[in-house]
Amino acid sequence: MRIDAFPHCLPRVCLDRFRAVASGFALDYLNGMEAQPLLAPLWDLDGRFRAMDQVEDYVQVLTICLPPIEFIAQGQTGADLARLANDEMAELVVKHPDRFRGFAASLAISEVDASLAEIERAVRQLGALGIQIHTNANGLPLDEPRFEPIFAAMEALDRPIWVHGWRSPAVADYAGEAESKYGLWLALGWPYEMGMFMGRLALSGMFDRHPNLRILTHHSGGMAPTFSQRASGAAMHFNPSQESDRAAVASLTKSPLDYFKMFYADTTGQTPITITAALQFFGIDRVMMATDFPWTYPAKHMTAIDQLSLSEAQRQQLLRANAQRVLGIK
Repeated sequence: MRIDAFPHCLPRVCLDRFRAVASGFALDYLNGMEAQPLLAPLWDLDGRFRAMDQVEDYVQVLTICLPPIEFIAQGQTGADLARLANDEMAELVVKHPDRFRGFAASLAISEVDASLAEIERAVRQLGALGIQIHTNANGLPLDEPRFEPIFAAMEALDRPIWVHGWRSPAVADYAGEAESKYGLWLALGWPYEMGMFMGRLALSGMFDRHPNLRILTHHSGGMAPTFSQRASGAAMHFNPSQESDRAAVASLTKSPLDYFKMFYADTTGQTPITITAALQFFGIDRVMMATDFPWTYPAKHMTAIDQLSLSEAQRQQLLRANAQRVLGIK
């Protein structure tokens, strides 16, 4: 069996409701997806199943696609959108158990109390495997104390967390500019965001406080496999005003690099070079196959997997066993 640990889905009822309340770039993003025929399997099950059938013994774990719900709407409206998304995803899993082996619940994470309630409902009532969050919450870092109850809840439930990179073009590439140019907010901004998310959690002591967290990072861990060494010693620099940061790092029980290696990653870096870097950094037991579908179709992604130098045992870990163990797939 091949288990796709991080494909995306957007049921039609969710797309319609999201667009009804979205504005600005969130609405533009949703409209832009519908304009691309390649992305129709997000809501078109027939198209999705045709793509899935191109790979033998292939199943998916569903995650809602971008933009983040808290970017679309806040307050009660955002909480209601998360509830709708989880109801729809759970229904897909129940109706098509031969296709979908579970889903990661969505949150409007800026509403922390509502998110905690939705975690309980999604996991205990709907059977969610875990939750999906993003690398920031409308620009706020997730190592802020307000968000720690969410990580604590996931550790208490012994359920994993999926993390997707996110920033919008409103985050400029350089100070003095109004917005990002050339689409680099996505192409390079998201891998950077993933590295920053991982570094902030690692250096804030999150894993010391919650050592049993299981966090799966999208796009092969972003910058972490190739650049996290820079956050583990000589390249770290503290200004005189950052003595509290220096003390926090000094109080960690492991080296920063060791914390980076406590995350999990997928193969959605797409190229054999990127996937190999993730495998070498995290280890074969902490990486799992994922396509980023429908941005990459399963058959195309498997050609990248086939180019890796893996033993048969390692291949089975990557394609199936790691997802079963880490994500709790039966």
